Amino acid sequence: MAYHDACHLANAQRITAEPRRLLGTIPGLTLADVAEPETYGVDPVRRRTTFDLVMARIAGRFARMEPRATARAHLLGPLSSVERQDT
Repeated sequence: MAYHDACHLANAQRITAEPRRLLGTIPGLTLADVAEPETYGVDPVRRRTTFDLVMARIAGRFARMEPRATARAHLLGPLSSVERQDT
């Protein structure tokens, strides 16, 4: 089975051995590392488009603009292009 460390688990929490150890307990399973990709994550344009579609779907659940704007700001934070501090 090909295995690639989950980005957040490996980079932010520094957990890499435990998942492999757990998978190693499955009889007959052989692990193969996946080659490191050149970049992580998805295309930022696609990510933003998907975000806008999701916000359009949930916008009707907010009676007032302020809570909708607050929700949008909270959700956009992790998607921003600000340099990550946990690497």
